[in-house]
Amino acid sequence: MNKGIRKFAVIAVLGIVLSGCAVEYDVLMFKQRFDEYFNILNEEERAKFRAQDFAALGEAVEKRTKEDPAFNKAMSDVKIHEAITTFDGETTARFFYEYMLRELNRKNYHKFMRLLNEDEILLFAQKSDKFPEIITEKRNKDRNFDRFIENLTENYALYEFSDYQLTKFFRDVTFAEATRRHFYDLLSVLKKSNGLQAFLDGDIDFAALHIVKTTPAAEMEYNEFRRNSGLVNMSVPSVLRVYYEIVINEMDSEAVAKTIAKF
Repeated sequence: MNKGIRKFAVIAVLGIVLSGCAVEYDVLMFKQRFDEYFNILNEEERAKFRAQDFAALGEAVEKRTKEDPAFNKAMSDVKIHEAITTFDGETTARFFYEYMLRELNRKNYHKFMRLLNEDEILLFAQKSDKFPEIITEKRNKDRNFDRFIENLTENYALYEFSDYQLTKFFRDVTFAEATRRHFYDLLSVLKKSNGLQAFLDGDIDFAALHIVKTTPAAEMEYNEFRRNSGLVNMSVPSVLRVYYEIVINEMDSEAVAKTIAKF
């Protein structure tokens, strides 16, 4: 290997290593910021946080800030650090749950979705009461899956989340954000595949057929969309049904209309 190639190889390797360190550093920073908030809550308040009972948590926090000067100072420091000094107790709780935990577990969402099969993802998307039971069963049968969940509760700030609470977090926060974020991308693929009108008309199978028979470029775009949305383990018709029957109905109707109007 000549010196030029060797130098390029070293730079490439260093770039990969440093990039990995940067990603891990971001995760650690989000965790540290979350911990600064979560650690000043008492057990009752943490239980409300895990249960998404933000209104009750907000009331409890506001009450304690008036009665406990030390807690008031600690909460004030957290808000100053996050530049959210105008947030009340409920809004602060939502910020740490819906933003901080989401960013901390962004990659974990995709790992989680890859560990599910198509039927499980469908139950997950439908918010089926059976899904948390399925997760518990998978943990009992699959040690690797169980380790993955344990890692989330120990190292990614989902502290003491039950299987129900953990799946509810992924469904209500990360799934919702990922699928809505890439709604435009799906419409783009459908437009390029001549299946958009069929999809909007609810003819899912016909729209899916257009994607299956589309051009290589559009197929690559679809596969990228599927990875980004976390739906890699679903067939084309199932992905379209999840969007048509679930995602669109949960989105803001004006946002949906404006996005569709672009095509």
